[in-house]
Amino acid sequence: MFPGGMNPRQMSGMMKQLGIKNTEVEAEEVIIKLKNGKTIKILEPQVQLIEMKGVKTYSLAGKEVEEEGYPDEDVKMVAEQANVSEEEAKKHVIKFDIQKTDELLFGNWTEETKKLYGDINHPDVIKKGMRGLVGNKEVDVIIGGPPCQAYSLAGRAQDPNSMKNDYRNYLFESFVKVVEEFKPKVFVFENVPLTNI
Repeated sequence: MFPGGMNPRQMSGMMKQLGIKNTEVEAEEVIIKLKNGKTIKILEPQVQLIEMKGVKTYSLAGKEVEEEGYPDEDVKMVAEQANVSEEEAKKHVIKFDIQKTDELLFGNWTEETKKLYGDINHPDVIKKGMRGLVGNKEVDVIIGGPPCQAYSLAGRAQDPNSMKNDYRNYLFESFVKVVEEFKPKVFVFENVPLTNI
C-alpha cells in the first residue's frame, strides 16, 4: 500500500496524469565505472526507467560487487620486466578468487565467475587458465600468503568462535593446489612483512 492509502493502480494513474512514465528494464547486470578506477557491478538488477518531461532517470537495486581492476602500472611493470607488449602482459596480471582454484588453473570459467571477474581479466585467462598461459614452461617462484585474521592471536581473540568457522582458515589449501600444479623451484608463503632484518 502506498502513502495515503493509495493502491498501485491509483499511483500508476496519478503518475500518468503527471506525465511520468515508469518502465521496467530487463537487464542481466549493470556496471558503473567510477572515476577512481573502481568498478561497481550490480548483479541480478531490478531496473526501472522513469521518464518525465524528456528527462530519463534510472532506479536500480540488486547485489552489489565492487571491483578495483588492476592498475596500469602493474601491467607496465610486467611488460617491462618480461620484455613483452602490454597486451601480452595483461594475460599475466590476474585478479581472481583463489577459492575457485580449478577455474583459475585450467580456465573454462562458469557464467557466475565471468560476471565477477570477466571484465578485468584477459580472455585467454578465462579460456585457458594459468596452466594454459604458462604451458610447459618452468615456474621458478610462487609467492602467496594467507589473510592474517584467521591465523593471528588478535583475530582469534576478537572472534566469538576463535575463527574456527572462518573460511580463510582453509585458503592455504588453494595455494597448495597452485604449488602442486606448477611445482616451482621455490615457494614463499607468508603474511607478515619482515621489517627487522
